[in-house]
Amino acid sequence: DRLTTELAVAKARSAAKAAELEEARVGTRAEDLAIARARVDQAQARLAEARRGLQETRLVALTDGVVLRRLASVGDHVTVGTAVLEVVDLGDLEVEIEIPGRYAYELGDAPRVLLTADDLPGWSYETALSARIPAADERSRNYTGVVRLERGGAGAALRPGMFVRAEVDLRLREDVLVVPADAVRRTPLGTEIAKAVVGEAQGEGPPPTTAEVLAVDVLASYGGQSAVALKDPAASLAAGERVVLSGVDRVFPGAPLLPAQAAPAP
Repeated sequence: DRLTTELAVAKARSAAKAAELEEARVGTRAEDLAIARARVDQAQARLAEARRGLQETRLVALTDGVVLRRLASVGDHVTVGTAVLEVVDLGDLEVEIEIPGRYAYELGDAPRVLLTADDLPGWSYETALSARIPAADERSRNYTGVVRLERGGAGAALRPGMFVRAEVDLRLREDVLVVPADAVRRTPLGTEIAKAVVGEAQGEGPPPTTAEVLAVDVLASYGGQSAVALKDPAASLAAGERVVLSGVDRVFPGAPLLPAQAAPAP
């Protein structure tokens, strides 16, 4: 029985070896090759996915800049769109100018802008306004102008966040009334000026002078003078007519006025 069993085992091993020999002679079967190719494709797909995952852990700057703040640390879990770094490009600087609404439409096509900075005594930079945002800010109601500084020019002295003063040239206006800035009174309902109206003389004394309050729009102010436009088309104010300068906050329509006396000659 033992020898019979050993003979059967030997025959099975011989048959297995013969099958391996035959397979080696014929070559690998197509099914095995297909399975091997599929496994290779899966391995390559896993490798590509691992490479993409590794690439997503790296942040690449598109331009040169300076990192101001780090908003996330290594190992933090972040989602798509989460800010990680605050980077500033010091090569292309822009200055944002707040333009009051009453001046926004008084700018020309390419107004000149003169920039100065309190932190840089003696520094100035003159250029043209690069762009204007047509929509006003919801809170301040101001419009925003943008000045793009030339790379490597005098504007390179500025730093992000620095306060800058700007003087912008307004469009030239002709045939506009100009009054002393002290004559303009600002009220919750708008801006006003008071014109001195001289009445008819009564007796030997000087003719009475009263106040006529006129609603105006201030177009621009500079050097102690303001350019104004009358809101009421029926109102009148001609060049050379006198306006109230002293005590304008206490003037009301029809208020009696005392004209200022000329200073005596020395």
